[in-house]
Amino acid sequence: MGCLRNDETSKSAHNFGGIRNNIFMHLQWTDYDPNTGERRFIRAERFAGKWTFAQRATRRGIWEAIPEPEKQLWIDLLESLERRLSRKEGIELADVAMVKRLLDNWKDPPEV
Repeated sequence: MGCLRNDETSKSAHNFGGIRNNIFMHLQWTDYDPNTGERRFIRAERFAGKWTFAQRATRRGIWEAIPEPEKQLWIDLLESLERRLSRKEGIELADVAMVKRLLDNWKDPPEV
């Protein structure tokens, strides 16, 4: 696994008519960039049913979007979600299922 440490889980929920509606969630961790070998900070956010990733080189740096995250980032996210699911940290089975489906349907880009 590429994760060194999971730093943070944040979940914002709104209550509409007694139904809990989880709109936003983000997780952060550190890993090593596969291209440079340098440590980087990763953030994965789920908003409106879509996951996005961002990275930064330093703790206080500016987040830069990762437009096409590599498969390892998705695997790290899945492992993080599964760990938090067992600890009942606000992660739902639907979150885990969404990432598992994406990985099951993963197609590696063609090699040139």
